[in-house]
Amino acid sequence: MNGMFAMPRFRLVWSVTVILAAALFIVPAPAFGAQPTPVHLNFSESYQGNVCGISVDVTTKGQSTIRELFDEEGNFVLWRGTSAAMETYTADNGKSVIVRYANQEVYSDPPTIDEQENTITWVATITGMPVQVRTPHGPVLLREAGLISVAWTLDLDTEELLSYEILNLHGQHPEVDSDFKLFCEVIGAALA
Repeated sequence: MNGMFAMPRFRLVWSVTVILAAALFIVPAPAFGAQPTPVHLNFSESYQGNVCGISVDVTTKGQSTIRELFDEEGNFVLWRGTSAAMETYTADNGKSVIVRYANQEVYSDPPTIDEQENTITWVATITGMPVQVRTPHGPVLLREAGLISVAWTLDLDTEELLSYEILNLHGQHPEVDSDFKLFCEVIGAALA
């Protein structure tokens, strides 16, 4: 998880990664449309990391729920998940920012596995709030809200994000519009 802090777009990636990780724990449903029990994950941790080139202490707390749905013949239809979290990044100088997200993610196609390239590609539609950045007692510095559909390609062995393609976009997405540069700009300014 900490390796993702090297990329400015990690907030959007984090939401999808939590759901993908949860999906690995779901046992396939038996035939004839039996519905599995949803998988609920609660997480809370503190660690040191690096966000946008700044050393920070990170405290994160959140939850995620995922459900795999099947048709009457037992064929995969979609994964649907919800996730919400709040992270606090505190720099060595004592300044901090709070990063929140709350989303619903839908994966309506099975992933595409390319064994020759050793990759897996997921297509996800995320609705809600992919990211909000604010100071502890001050204003909102950045807020993404709406719908975004993305194709994510990860390395099968390392789970490293190799590429992504935005397929659909509706709502307010200043981070996406800035080619994923605005997040680090507001974080850097707030923690300086």
